[in-house]
Amino acid sequence: MGTLTASSSLSTNSGAASTKDVVDATASGINNNINLGTDSVTWTVSRAGANVIGETISVISNSNCSVSPSSTTMGTSATFTVNNFSGSSYSTQVSVTDTENSIVYYAKLQGSVSDATWTLDEENGLSQLSEGTTYAFDWTSNFTLNSGQLAQNNTNFQQAAALLGTGASSGTINLTTNNITNATASAAVTLRYNSTSGGILAQYNGTIYNSPPAPSISFSNITETSIKVTASGSGGTLQVSDDGTNWDTNGTTYSGLTHTTSYTFYAREINGPATSPTASASQSTLDATPSTTLELGD
Repeated sequence: MGTLTASSSLSTNSGAASTKDVVDATASGINNNINLGTDSVTWTVSRAGANVIGETISVISNSNCSVSPSSTTMGTSATFTVNNFSGSSYSTQVSVTDTENSIVYYAKLQGSVSDATWTLDEENGLSQLSEGTTYAFDWTSNFTLNSGQLAQNNTNFQQAAALLGTGASSGTINLTTNNITNATASAAVTLRYNSTSGGILAQYNGTIYNSPPAPSISFSNITETSIKVTASGSGGTLQVSDDGTNWDTNGTTYSGLTHTTSYTFYAREINGPATSPTASASQSTLDATPSTTLELGD
């Protein structure tokens, strides 16, 4: 949020108050000791017709905040800076006296105080990522960074660490996963303060899965009406099919087939969100015609 503005008008009602909620910009994410500075409120108090020009307006109370100056000469308005917030709420009050008419005027500013929070996640909440694929990582905060800047660094993505700029409370980081040689690899994206090696505000952790090669297919238990189909792969989940669309458990026996007929079967391997190319192979059922033996008589 950075520097906020608030305004009030003088009133003889000492209980009247204006409200401005603020954020204490100490990051409360992975590292809760990053001090980004604290929100500051520029508070303008207008005289609203009160006969107080040239009088001294002074801070008479403040709680969970600092106010400066402690007093100033009232013109058509007076300006104070309110900062150094703490706790869950704050308040400050000023007063000025119309000495000619012995009337005391007041203005009060109060609001809630919340900690700065930062979140970072893949836009669809995915923790399993495919290799060589671009993903969007969304970050949000309840605080707008107006000094310093945000940055990101990452593990197992093709893009380099980078500065992200300032003056925003949300954004998107587009990154493409590396192509990996092992079945899986860890992935991380880290939102940092002020440099690519700065304090951590939020972090995403996931797993990259490689795309397996197409599996091989073998056949067994072949009869006139059935064929057992088995796929062999590289360690992922293997599936077989008799149409390439509907997938069955590896080692399924397909029955109800016609004898002496060639059938094409399919196989694939799944590794997390990654799927291999589809393999295919053909096999014929056995001949149902019984064999005959010609015996000659004497």
